[in-house]
Amino acid sequence: MKTLRNMTIVVGLALVLLGLGATSASAQTLTTTSFGGTFTLPFEAQWGSMTLPAGDYSLFYGHMNGRGAYLVEVAGKGEGGPHGMVIARGRNQAETSENVIVCVREGNKGYIRGLQIGVIGESATFKIPHGVEVRTRIVVENQKHKGNTQIAQASTVVERVPIKQIGK
Repeated sequence: MKTLRNMTIVVGLALVLLGLGATSASAQTLTTTSFGGTFTLPFEAQWGSMTLPAGDYSLFYGHMNGRGAYLVEVAGKGEGGPHGMVIARGRNQAETSENVIVCVREGNKGYIRGLQIGVIGESATFKIPHGVEVRTRIVVENQKHKGNTQIAQASTVVERVPIKQIGK
């Protein structure tokens, strides 16, 4: 009798956990989209934990369940293309009226660090992978030589990849 009661409790708990798991799985989708667009990445780039080869992509910016962290869902066009979600590290007002992805590029490899969505007036920043240093060129004005003197240089370039809004 005791064994039957214990089995009933275990089966009941399993059903409850299964139901909770199904609910949380459906919550892992972008439910509120603030912006959708397409872009062509001309070089390989790292965006969060995803490596995106050069090519055509779509993106959707929004959040889950009407609250919480803002995300970008990225999908490569074509069968078997990369697909994933990246959490925005921070949100601000857009600094431009353009819709662009801001990349830091070193050689042939890019790291996506920002998204400017002028059409909705928002920008988002993203964490660059640990261990990647963003170095910039520092130029100071030298009055005696009537020009600029470069005091440091690195191979980092900031590139803006345009995003075409879907539906407009």
